[in-house]
Amino acid sequence: MMNRRKAFSFAELIIAIMVLSAGILPIFWFFSRTNIGTIKTRDEILAWQYASELLDVAVARGYAANPATGEKGIEIDSISCGDLTTSVDKRFSRRLFVKDLAPGHNSEWPCRYKTISVEVSWIVDTQPRSMRLTGLIYAPEN
Repeated sequence: MMNRRKAFSFAELIIAIMVLSAGILPIFWFFSRTNIGTIKTRDEILAWQYASELLDVAVARGYAANPATGEKGIEIDSISCGDLTTSVDKRFSRRLFVKDLAPGHNSEWPCRYKTISVEVSWIVDTQPRSMRLTGLIYAPEN
């Protein structure tokens, strides 16, 4: 009579687990890297939205309502318009920079100009990140 085995040996089981692990671990690594990339992209989109929101508000307020801020700028976490208030996520900070553009001595500029820049900063994987949007506002010369 033949002696038939009805189960795997311990060595066969260990080899099967190692082969499966070698095939599955790269898949898990790929998904974790994809998730990190998605989070970074989401943060960049949020930063772009926060910057463009403040830039749009500053441009809409007009030339006279935006005094020069100096080199440090002004931190603006929230914006109110009527009953609506928007604010940035606590991981982000947003600064507004307004600078007068002075024409040269012989300039024939028909208007007065200011640059408006918005810088949004945040931290990803312990590395500081930032982005800046810049616009131009003007008013006719008096």
